[in-house]
Amino acid sequence: MTYYDYTHPNNWMLIAALSLYILSILLFEFVGKKRWSLIALFLGSFSLFSYIALAFPFLHTWDEQFHALVAKNMGNHFFYPTLLENPILKFDKVWIDTHLWLHKQPFFLWQMALSMKIFGVNTFALRLPDILMASSLPIMIYRMGKIIQSKSLGFYAALLFLTSYFLYQLIPGTLNTDHNDMAFIFYVTASFWSWFEYQNSGNKRWLIAIGLFSGIAILVKWLVGLIVYAGWGLTILANTNTRFKIKSYFDLLKSFLITLSVALPWQLYILIKFPEVSNYEYALNTVHFHKVVEGHDGPWSFHLEQWSNYISNHFEFLIPIALVIFLFLKIKKEYKIVILSWIVIVTLFYSVAATKMPAFTFILSGLFFIILVAPFTQLFSKAKTILVKADRTKYIIQFARMSIFAIGFYFMFKVSLVENKSNWKRVKWIEAYQEMTTFKEIKEMNLPANSRFYNFYYHGAVRFMFHTNYQGRSFLPNESEVKILKENGVSIYVFDNNKLPAYILQDSSITKIKSPIWLKSQIEELKLYH
Repeated sequence: MTYYDYTHPNNWMLIAALSLYILSILLFEFVGKKRWSLIALFLGSFSLFSYIALAFPFLHTWDEQFHALVAKNMGNHFFYPTLLENPILKFDKVWIDTHLWLHKQPFFLWQMALSMKIFGVNTFALRLPDILMASSLPIMIYRMGKIIQSKSLGFYAALLFLTSYFLYQLIPGTLNTDHNDMAFIFYVTASFWSWFEYQNSGNKRWLIAIGLFSGIAILVKWLVGLIVYAGWGLTILANTNTRFKIKSYFDLLKSFLITLSVALPWQLYILIKFPEVSNYEYALNTVHFHKVVEGHDGPWSFHLEQWSNYISNHFEFLIPIALVIFLFLKIKKEYKIVILSWIVIVTLFYSVAATKMPAFTFILSGLFFIILVAPFTQLFSKAKTILVKADRTKYIIQFARMSIFAIGFYFMFKVSLVENKSNWKRVKWIEAYQEMTTFKEIKEMNLPANSRFYNFYYHGAVRFMFHTNYQGRSFLPNESEVKILKENGVSIYVFDNNKLPAYILQDSSITKIKSPIWLKSQIEELKLYH
């Protein structure tokens, strides 16, 4: 099975997605009610992201497989996150080889666990929350853009956001931190959107939304989820009429208390119930700031350079220019201050931090597209005013605007991930697919419940435990560990990599497995022997 053979039946999803995007542009420009264009945008996004999620029916090694297994296990015990279930042999505190798993905050895992509880344990159900969140982000961006300047800003910023190649890598888990960062950008953006809605309407329900989304963001990726309050506070301080009035801070405080009520209970729960592991993980979070963790380092400009990966080539230069232009546009002062604050604070914080990861500043991506599009939509607005005064047809502006942004979408939309053109990716896809089908074959063998599997390729036991109902460890047990397993009544299975030691090969009670999971094994079919 090749990538193209596997994805060919789903190509209609790509065609549907692009058709719906074109329809959404036409509906936006020529139909009065904009909700129809937003519905088309959502459905097109759902189709595109579903195609990408389905294109990889297996788990990726970093970090998706670990998140997937923990989420699967949480389906059986929602508030007890585990990686290795019922460990008999020793395990480590390290997040890739531990029993109790508190390495990440739990909310994105809860989402995946719930999805798999409803739709079954499979990679599409695992990724379905990401598909829904990614498809909903353009709606939030639209609302923010509409409040900031105009419907046109909101719609075209949302449309161009969907060209982000970086987003396509998070949904199927091909990029490390995958579903965790997808959830984080969603909930942080939701807190931004709620703030704009509150400033625009004054409706108190948006205070609840700000607090709720910020609290959930903390329950996804820790304290940067509070960033909405930094920008909000600076808008109060920047206004001479509000900075010295205590009452001006009351609404912020109300939302913040809601955030605490959402995020704090889990922290107290794990500190009380799992004090040793939770304190270890909290300490590790702190270490990320002043020490490079797991080799994730980079220069001071690392996160500025990531802006090109989020959008397109050379955008690390265009974004600062666009931000300066944005500050001179005819837009409310509070909106300029809050956007500038969020961009500068997040970028500086992660730039100072010693540990660098590519998705850290992706939470700003919605704002990036807004500031990039705003000068153009304001220019079109002025041109429309001139043409109306000159008694020219309004459709000239609509066609010009539609054409320019459609061309921009065409050139910014990268399909290399979707097409899987890279030879390296094609080879890796086949290898991962073979491994996954091998695991599913074993699942169907109806082996004893106490069966345990050993000696996998590159953390393969984690992927194996997701696709089957058996326990496994990636290492090869030594003689004393074999003895312990036997004493515990375990049926031992070992994958043969052509390097098995004599104590394994000569023990007829241990089942050996010839399979394609070890690279260069040249084994095409599953074979068990003693």
